[in-house]
Amino acid sequence: RICPGMSFLLAPGIRAHPPRQIDPVLPENALRFAFGSPSHDAMTLRTASTHPFPAVACRPMAPEDVPAVLSIHADGIATGLATFREAAPLWDGWDSAFHPEPRMVAERDDTVVGWAAVAPTSGRPVYRGVAEVSVYIRPDLAGGGIGRALMAAFVPATEAAGFWTLQAVVFTANAASRRLHERAGFRLVGTRERIGLMTYGPLAGQWLDTALYERRSPVVGG
Repeated sequence: RICPGMSFLLAPGIRAHPPRQIDPVLPENALRFAFGSPSHDAMTLRTASTHPFPAVACRPMAPEDVPAVLSIHADGIATGLATFREAAPLWDGWDSAFHPEPRMVAERDDTVVGWAAVAPTSGRPVYRGVAEVSVYIRPDLAGGGIGRALMAAFVPATEAAGFWTLQAVVFTANAASRRLHERAGFRLVGTRERIGLMTYGPLAGQWLDTALYERRSPVVGG
């Protein structure tokens, strides 16, 4: 797993540390999985924003989005507010961690500024419709409504793909991410206290609590 038990939205006002280095060169088989049908129209959502871009367009991830997705992931991890993991993965690690579909990106002014994907929570067939959601937004654009727009488009995409339960585990200190999930219809299941010792970033040296959120689809799985 890339970010075990974690999903992400950068809290407004937190500045990112310089991104960790990732290999921008993709292997020849880097595009081996289905990115989603290119025939799907992008879903454009108007959002209130103080940033200069007027709208957010959410669409299935395409092969040409890979470098931007990896860069945004690395920048998010570097903030120290997303996950206990210190280093971002290369392409093969990212690709193998998430379900092939749905994978979605958010664009502003034809620039990828965020992404969302889901990872398996168990190898048992009975849990095939349960997935862990990860949402990463470019840190310098936090607070502009990108996360809300992306989640509004992504949750229905997970239902269309047959997922009936989405879960997310968020640092309790990450108030922005908690609000994002609550606005998207996730309920707080509970808190795991002092679950891990943070080793980097603004919370380094602290034992952190994580909050478990869950959303049960009203339209999939009975």
